[in-house]
Amino acid sequence: MSIYQPNQYVLDGRRDKELSNAAPAMKAEGYALASAPMNDLKVVTTQNLVNNEFDILQPYTIHPDGQEYQVEIEKFNVASSYEYVAIPKLDADAFLTARLTSWEELSLNPGNANIYLDGAYVGETYLNPKETNDTLVVSLGRDTRISVKRDKLKDLSGNKMFGGMRERSFAFSYTVKNNKKDSINLVVLDQLPLTTNKDIEVKLQETLGAEVNNETGEVKWKTSLAAGGSNKFNFSFTVKYPKDKQINGL
Repeated sequence: MSIYQPNQYVLDGRRDKELSNAAPAMKAEGYALASAPMNDLKVVTTQNLVNNEFDILQPYTIHPDGQEYQVEIEKFNVASSYEYVAIPKLDADAFLTARLTSWEELSLNPGNANIYLDGAYVGETYLNPKETNDTLVVSLGRDTRISVKRDKLKDLSGNKMFGGMRERSFAFSYTVKNNKKDSINLVVLDQLPLTTNKDIEVKLQETLGAEVNNETGEVKWKTSLAAGGSNKFNFSFTVKYPKDKQINGL
């Protein structure tokens, strides 16, 4: 959001960029799995200053057919919880995420990771174990069985004039529904416009039940939905600025 005057007004669009990158990139890959004896994995892991080294002590059979093969090195069971994340401003679907605790013990390196859910390949994500958060969040892909709808409330949105100022009102309604047979936890995200210009005033009107981050403008609702359950949220704000100016980003 900015006033349409080159190099005169600057607004903070960082959160919009963060939200636009929230959806995971998915691509299918075809690798054959190398065969190995049906016994416990025998691997010696050595940590050095920059990476981990894995000494695989068991033999694998890799066919000389020119294909790429994957070799299983280690298996870990990690405590995790699951929740769906939806950003209806950008995407009509919700994305399943796994929140991993005690992940520091895995000695992971940053890099791409193939994701399998219930034994099926669902795509690729990027793991960054260098994060300072206590919980590592891994995206497991979109789920079209979670319905997310964002509607603009026309009767509560509009324009008003006050002397030399114009005030624009924006109001939205969100409807979420769980079409799965299991209950879910869902996070719905949106954003309050941010400005560093003294001639632009942004005022929050309604975010009932939401958490608002005044620094990033993030607006977050958390809800639990039973199988077939639904919920609604409202979000409204006003933007006031000189009536002879134009605003970009609304």
